[in-house]
Formats: sequence, C-alpha cells, structure tokens
Amino acid sequence: MEAGEENSDQKAKVLINRFKNKFRGITFTRHELRAHEAKGKASNVSWCAEHMPPTFEKLMIPKEDVMIAVFDADSWAPSLFFEEIDQYLQKNPENKHKICFGGPQIYTRNNLDVTFIVRVSDMMHSYIHMANIPPIFFSFPLSNYSVSYVLMEKIGFWDTCADAVAEDFHTGQKIYWKTGGDCILAPIYVPFNQLSLKVDGGFCKNFAAKFWQAERHTEGIEDVSYNLKMLFNKPFRFKNIIMTYFVFETFTLPALIPWCMFFI
Repeated sequence: MEAGEENSDQKAKVLINRFKNKFRGITFTRHELRAHEAKGKASNVSWCAEHMPPTFEKLMIPKEDVMIAVFDADSWAPSLFFEEIDQYLQKNPENKHKICFGGPQIYTRNNLDVTFIVRVSDMMHSYIHMANIPPIFFSFPLSNYSVSYVLMEKIGFWDTCADAVAEDFHTGQKIYWKTGGDCILAPIYVPFNQLSLKVDGGFCKNFAAKFWQAERHTEGIEDVSYNLKMLFNKPFRFKNIIMTYFVFETFTLPALIPWCMFFI
C-alpha cells in the first residue's frame, strides 16, 4: 500500500480479512516514497520486495524458495500460470535464480464497452506481445510476470527513478544486463485477461485518456539510451547488440509504421 494514500491501512486490512484463508500468510507494507523515487508500480513493488525478509523469517521460508509474482491490479491471473511455473521449476531447478516467467495479455473483459480506438489499440498491443513471447534468447515481461527473490536481490531490485518508467519492460532489460546475459525467459502460454481503459464522458474523453496513457508509455524510450550505455560499457557480445536492437525496434516501429502505411 502507498503511505500517501488516505486510509490505505484500512483497505489492506479489508483485503487481508477477505483472503486470509486462501494463503499460508498474508501481510502488507506501506510504501513511503524515498528521495530518489518516482511514484508508480516500480517503486511500490521494489519497496515491498525489499521489506520481505521479516515475513520470510516469520513464516520460516528460505529466501531461496521465494518466487515473486507481479501483477497489475486489473489482471485475472489464471491458476494454470502458477501450475506451469511449479512444473518447470521441478524439472529445471538449476534455472530457478536466472529465469523470468511471463505470459501474454488479452483484453476481453470489457472490450465491447470501450470505443473502437481503445479496443483496436489494445488488440494490437496484445498481438505484438504474443508475437514476441517465443524468444530467440530473451523476451520482455509485460504487466504480469514472476521472478525469484534471489535474482531480484542480486540485481538490486527494481529501478525506481523517473528514468525507469516501464517497470516491467525495463526490469526485463535490467535482468539481462546485470546478469551478463545469463538469464532466460520461460514463456507460459496462458493469457492474463485485463481491462481496457475506460472513462466516463463519451468518445472524446476516452480518446483523450487513451492518448495520455500512450504518451506515458512512450516515456519508456529512455530505455534506448539505457541499452546503448550498457552496450558500450559491457564486453562485446553479439547477444548484446540483439538486445539493444529489440528495445530500439519497440519504440521505432510504432512511430514509423502508421506513416509508412499512409504513404503506401
């Protein structure tokens, strides 16, 4: 919970009382924004992970056995996702602390209730992400993913500054660069069902809301400079060039394709 949110403690207690019988243990943290941090999912998640050890001790769980699951609040997480993770780790325990599990996204919960611009945009977002899940050597988690606590501790948890806008996308890159490329993505072909953006007020207000959401996403272009910096500061590897190209492509294609289609 965010310390700056009014009545966040009460909200957490309501959730705990509602779901306490479904978990071995459930608790919450209150994220107090630090001087270097930007508001957002990355700083919230990192604060929570950094303050997990007392809970591990209380529940007598070795940190080496902990997998962190990060989801968007509007995501429907399928149980099969967790079953697939469990099966993979049983078969490949040696990969536990160098792996990131990710799955595709679909937007069918309210897709008929939103404007066609929002619907088509989310459909294309979903298709592009699905197309990039089968990795050459690594792919990028989006919104919903699972990674070991030990791995995140090793790389210094999440980046929480304003330059790391895309918490999920940037974290995938950080895992790659901080491990020297010794990491893998295990794609799990089970979709998370999420909500499309919808606001009250009709077509124009929904169009504007989608525009500003897209504008915020484009701020992640700073990851291009992050990758270029890492590319020139790390020992040469062909995989490093491919990683940098993937990130560059992610921000270049959405800007070029509409214009190319227009002139063609």
